[in-house]
Formats: sequence, C-alpha cells, structure tokens
Amino acid sequence: MELDLRVGLELPSRTRHVSQELMLQYTHTLGASNPIHFDAGYAAQTHFGGPIASGPIALGLLDDAMASAFPREWLTGGRLAVAFVKPVRPGDTITTSVRLRDMARQEGRERLVFEVECLNQHREPVLAGTATVERGRPR
Repeated sequence: MELDLRVGLELPSRTRHVSQELMLQYTHTLGASNPIHFDAGYAAQTHFGGPIASGPIALGLLDDAMASAFPREWLTGGRLAVAFVKPVRPGDTITTSVRLRDMARQEGRERLVFEVECLNQHREPVLAGTATVERGRPR
C-alpha cells in the first residue's frame, strides 16, 4: 500500500478482544511460565488482583499495523520503544493508534517516527511509545 506520508497520518487501526483462552494460547506458544497470565488464584494475590495478558498480545497488534504499512522496512529494521502503562485483562478489547509524528530526510534516507498506543475499550492507554522506520538507500 502506498501511503501519502505527512505528519499526522494515521495508519489503519487493529483491534483484538482479549479472552482468557487467547491469554492461555499465548502462554503456551511462548512457553511463558509466569502464573500471573494463567493462574487466577495466584494472580488474585498480586497487586494486579487478577490475571493480566502477556505483553506480546498488544505488541503483536502494533507489529501487524507497522508491517502492513511498511512490509520490507519494518521487518528488516523497524524499531519499537514502548512502555506498558496499564494491564490488559481478560475481557478487554484493545485497539492500536499509530500516528506519524516526525519525518526527517538525510542523504537519500527517510526516517519516520510514529507515536503508537494500544487503547482498551474505555480509550485508556495500556501501552504507549514510538515506532521508527527508515526507508530509502541503504547506509
């Protein structure tokens, strides 16, 4: 897909409903052993008060949004710098928000910096940060 790149451009969002079943699938696929993601009894005793989703669930949505817009560039050198700001819980629905914040050109290369977020169904950020893509002539 060819994009009309300009500061403020928003990439198409991605949405995923997070069920306990999805959380278990990620736990098994990743080989994760932290019971905060799958053991309700254990998770209830933590400061979270219940199970929370593993980070790759939200990260995967952002990765999909970036890879769809910039397939080669994202997969060969895209960078993601994010913080998890609120836990994702079973029953939450998370949606990506990806907006072009800055563009810089130098020596035949273009550097694109996106402001990225994953929001829950209440429009509260659960993850926030930046995604960077470089395009053009290799260094």
